[in-house]
Amino acid sequence: MTTAKEEIVFQQLSNAVGSDYISNDPAILVCYSRDQSPKSPKNPTYVVLPGSREEVQEVVKIANEQKIPIIPRSTGVNVAGLCIPTVDGILVDLKRMDQIIEIDKKNMSAIIEPGVLMAQLQVEAYKRGLKIVVPSAPGSVSVISNYVAVRGTSIASVKFGTGDNHIIGLEWVLPDGSLLDLGSCSYQDGWQNGCCGHSPGPDILGLFLEASGGLGICTKAKVKLYPKPEVRRSSIIVYNEHEKVLDAMVRIQKSGIASSGYVHFPATYTAHFFTLNNETAKNIINLLPPYSILAFFEGTKRQIEYEEKVLNKIIEETNGSILNLSEIVSMFGGAEAGLDPKPVEQGIVHHADFMTITVRIMRPKGAFGITVFVHNIEDSFKLYEKFEEICKRLGYEDLTTYYIQPIDDYHFAFIEMDIIYDPGQKDELELAEKVLSEINKVFIVEEFGLNYYESMCGGPGKLIGPKLGKYYDLLKKFKNLLDPNEIMNPGVYLPK
Repeated sequence: MTTAKEEIVFQQLSNAVGSDYISNDPAILVCYSRDQSPKSPKNPTYVVLPGSREEVQEVVKIANEQKIPIIPRSTGVNVAGLCIPTVDGILVDLKRMDQIIEIDKKNMSAIIEPGVLMAQLQVEAYKRGLKIVVPSAPGSVSVISNYVAVRGTSIASVKFGTGDNHIIGLEWVLPDGSLLDLGSCSYQDGWQNGCCGHSPGPDILGLFLEASGGLGICTKAKVKLYPKPEVRRSSIIVYNEHEKVLDAMVRIQKSGIASSGYVHFPATYTAHFFTLNNETAKNIINLLPPYSILAFFEGTKRQIEYEEKVLNKIIEETNGSILNLSEIVSMFGGAEAGLDPKPVEQGIVHHADFMTITVRIMRPKGAFGITVFVHNIEDSFKLYEKFEEICKRLGYEDLTTYYIQPIDDYHFAFIEMDIIYDPGQKDELELAEKVLSEINKVFIVEEFGLNYYESMCGGPGKLIGPKLGKYYDLLKKFKNLLDPNEIMNPGVYLPK
């Protein structure tokens, strides 16, 4: 039963976005109550789907005047509970704002709305001889949410860095409904001619990144595109000892040859990459060496030929071997035996540009929960041992995956620890949340680590806040300055 205030707010929101684009029907609301994470579901009070920046501004103004929380959401493909309401409020679904406003081939950039998908922009960039750098997520995710909300990494992060490296400028609706341009776009003609991600003077763009909807809503972004290379090659190198795989990674880094690459273990990702069903994947996992490096090369034909020679020498000196997926597929009987029949090289390139592997990792039980830290590469195997110890101690005995993604020419590593679970089984959900929360607590509180997706345990403030000192105090002051009524995604960003 709705209250008089809820009826008034419903009518105001209806006037702002149109009666076809608002709902308080429980059958609709429940669809927005959960995501891939094991975080407890909760329905919003209303769902609105604005179709323009002006409509977003009107919705935000209404929420601010009525002091009603707002939860922004683009595609909802989320692993950390960022868009699950913590309190009653308005969920602002941005999927209708899905226009690629402009692709500037000359300056290699695109201006996009928040509902634009990675695959959508990749296809359009392809047509112009360009490409985007995709995050470690399927092509159905939002470009803006991954570049802005979580600074997502990608298979190409060795060369291109994290998602925020691809931002030139942002259009931001603040919690009072006013508008702010950031980055190059803060200049008078920045949306036309801006080419770097910096504002004049002290640059405040970084304050808005990874805020998880806590500081307003991004309604437009200008992002970098990159030349589509002439030649693309890849290799999967396998090892039986982690000392050898670490040695190989260091040598590859020093040689400067690979534009991207990461280490997987156990062989979970590798097996799921070229199999079509769970049973075949399980069989393949047991046959493969435990450690693998996926190295990806792109450039001119002459450049790639040289880099492959260097790689082959490194493999020989570190006692590794190149995994010939085509032979394995043929040996086990191809598609009839549950293996992917398309050319392996084609599959790896498609994986790099559209991140198709993510869907296959969800295949065993429907969801996987992740914990991600940034750390140095040398100590990454120590983190893995701690991760496995926590899983066993808490009674998790299912499939685990772990990968080390070098970032920024190997200056640090993005380290992801995954467990799988069936989101339809309460006991598995509870165990997953217990395991992930314990991992966060151990790594953040007991041992230093910077977690990329902390919201499942209450946002950056709950665990790591006390370690940040004055920096955290300034973040809270900035949040209060922009959002004194605390309407923007409360409980997720800088909770009390």
